[in-house]
Amino acid sequence: MAGRQISLERTTKETEVAVRLNLDPVDEGSAPAVDVSTDVPFFDHMLHAMAFHGGFGLQVTASGDLDVDAHHVVEDVGIVLG
Repeated sequence: MAGRQISLERTTKETEVAVRLNLDPVDEGSAPAVDVSTDVPFFDHMLHAMAFHGGFGLQVTASGDLDVDAHHVVEDVGIVLG
């Protein structure tokens, strides 16, 4: 990968998370690619808004034990992004 971008994955007993972060948009003036899928609708919306308004590319795929609640998915996405 060139420029300021990274891909990371995290797998735990509760979740599987894959994140690709691109701080350098391909074309100046165009919106970077943002694709978020965590099966937590409000969290998807907030991640999408953060990347869109921040002007960086973000792809997030996360799945986990949502039958318990969403906190493991949110927590592990935050760990990977951090």
